Amino acid sequence: MEPSEGFYNELLSGSPSQGTLFRILSMMKKEGMLERVIDECTKALETYPDDIKIRRLLAEACYEAGRISRAESEIRSVIAGINELMTGYRFQADLFISQGRNTEAVEALKLYLIHCPDDKESYALLESMLPREEVAAEKLQAQEEAPEPIEQPIEAETPDIATATLAEVYFQQGLTEEAIEIYNKVIEKNPDDPRSPERLGELKSILEQARLARENEKGRLMRKKKMVSILESWLAGIREHSKPGLSIG
Repeated sequence: MEPSEGFYNELLSGSPSQGTLFRILSMMKKEGMLERVIDECTKALETYPDDIKIRRLLAEACYEAGRISRAESEIRSVIAGINELMTGYRFQADLFISQGRNTEAVEALKLYLIHCPDDKESYALLESMLPREEVAAEKLQAQEEAPEPIEQPIEAETPDIATATLAEVYFQQGLTEEAIEIYNKVIEKNPDDPRSPERLGELKSILEQARLARENEKGRLMRKKKMVSILESWLAGIREHSKPGLSIG
């Protein structure tokens, strides 16, 4: 036996929680109570305007009730809300990068760019993290699928993208000099950023320490080579004086 309208009235009058309200309205839609669902969803969205699930339910009810224009308007709002939430994938990528989990960061960036394909900064970040073979394959696929390009200025095709996140990716790959170059650009664009100059100083210090370490190692090898040469000469002299018929002194 299906619940009666009075039963639903009783449930709705009890001030149900947001999640419970969605389940009640979903049951009502399944029973064909479309106009009532539209009214109740509209009222619910006055209290919970960012509830994507209730708004999607409203769009579906409007469509089934023949209110196509209203359904289209509501589903556009749903999609806009979903795209806004997709920035969570971008944040997740930054979290993964900070932990050195680049494989997971790449997957998060790919999911983000499905919904936000115009984010050139994130695309450049993704491209810098992919193996060259995969980048070439993706570019080839994009060229095959893309419509005939419209001529644009060269600057628009090759944007100068410099961010702290991109710099850190280069640093993690051992490209400290490239990371320093990017941080210089970041500081030039954002002179009031307090963190970038500090990090730039750290990277310069790391680069200088690496240079000193290389010089010390080079000096150590040269001293070792010289010592080996002296020992070889000394041993050669001993062998020469040790030959039969020769005496030392």
